[in-house]
Amino acid sequence: MIKTYKQAKDYSYSLMQPASVSIKEMDKFISAKKYAEVLGNPQFKYPTIHIAGTSGKGSTSYFISKILNMAGYKTGLHLSPHLHSIRERAQVNNKKISKYIFVKLINEVKPLVDKLNRQLKYKITFIQFMQGFAFFYFAKKKVDIAVVETGLGGTYDGTNVLKPLISVITPIDYDHTHILGKKLEQIAQHKAGIIKKGQLAVISAKQRKSAQKILRKRVKSLKIPIYEEEKDFYIKIKRLTTRGVLFDYFEKDKKITNIFSSLVGPHQAHNAALAIKTILELKKNKYKIRNSHIKKALSDSIYYGRFEITKTNNKIIILDGAHNQHKFTALVETLMKIYPKEKFICIFSCKKNKEIEKVAKILNKKVKLLIATQFSHPTNIGPHSPLEASTIAKKLKKAKFKGSIFEIPSIKKAVLYVLTEVNKKNKILITGSFHTVSEVQNILRKYIKNNKTKPKN
Repeated sequence: MIKTYKQAKDYSYSLMQPASVSIKEMDKFISAKKYAEVLGNPQFKYPTIHIAGTSGKGSTSYFISKILNMAGYKTGLHLSPHLHSIRERAQVNNKKISKYIFVKLINEVKPLVDKLNRQLKYKITFIQFMQGFAFFYFAKKKVDIAVVETGLGGTYDGTNVLKPLISVITPIDYDHTHILGKKLEQIAQHKAGIIKKGQLAVISAKQRKSAQKILRKRVKSLKIPIYEEEKDFYIKIKRLTTRGVLFDYFEKDKKITNIFSSLVGPHQAHNAALAIKTILELKKNKYKIRNSHIKKALSDSIYYGRFEITKTNNKIIILDGAHNQHKFTALVETLMKIYPKEKFICIFSCKKNKEIEKVAKILNKKVKLLIATQFSHPTNIGPHSPLEASTIAKKLKKAKFKGSIFEIPSIKKAVLYVLTEVNKKNKILITGSFHTVSEVQNILRKYIKNNKTKPKN
């Protein structure tokens, strides 16, 4: 029997496996379905909203859950990956599961998983385990509705055991091409796999034509209405600051003005638009949600690691978990609008499966010095493990990155370098992975704590 929170975490992480099996094979998804079955299919005990896409899934999921919670609905939220705590993957009313309940439910789930893993060809992975665990927790808490972000792709993702009320597709772009395919049409096909017969609607971000064609074909075959940004609904950004973004939302016969999202960047206004349209479709189906709930929820949003601005040792530091081409483009676009004349010192660390050559071209616009380093996250193995600092530096040079490049393999030493050796006029950017951001946040907290306790001369 598991007695402590650490033991419960260790057990969960012990299920990590290298990403060696192609997502095109159904075997791993069949394992996820059997896992849900032995749990009693908890995901069918409440309505769900299912979110897939390449970028913006987490923010959009968070926005939807925040609005539903603000309107008085007990709301489950599953996010992947987590930033600081494994408990972030199972939230009710935007509060992560307590350590006590986490341990209690692990003890309920573990015997079922252990027995199942002895029978299965492909064992339940860590990500699948936490997805099913979240569904189980939501059923225990008797949520009114749950918002679920996919882990990877859609068709064969462990979350695709859902039968959602609404599917939301955020922008589709190139990422995880070693699994999802190198063509955008292939990637879109996987994302579209979460769309199922009998849904109320599909809400889609503005997509590239090839991805849009796949989504339209899918909904047409299933006779489901689709609402697309910049066709059926759109926004007008009025002001962008370091505090957030002010915008208006429009539909053919509807208008909500002066909405403020406290998540920074024009892309966050577009993520919020997807959330708003999702909520308005729920309203058509007897969900009682007012415009004031929408405005209040978005203005009160706090979602760490997404263009998060902080100040340490008199230096402005921006932390953003960008990790693919689309996310880096959004990050640099935001930097150019908020800090048009600034060039940044960047601490960069990423996973082994990332295409750094494309990242180099994007960062060239706003980074004058890049410090290549390496995060040390315990849950990542195989192609998802951290790339060595020396390899990052080599790939950047090969891609003709225009700025200076330093190698500091220890991420702690890299952070201490920018805090103590770099002129305070320089602004610092931390990016490349949510694991990078998480680790740096922990280092910054310890640095602040240690320096506050030091006696003054």
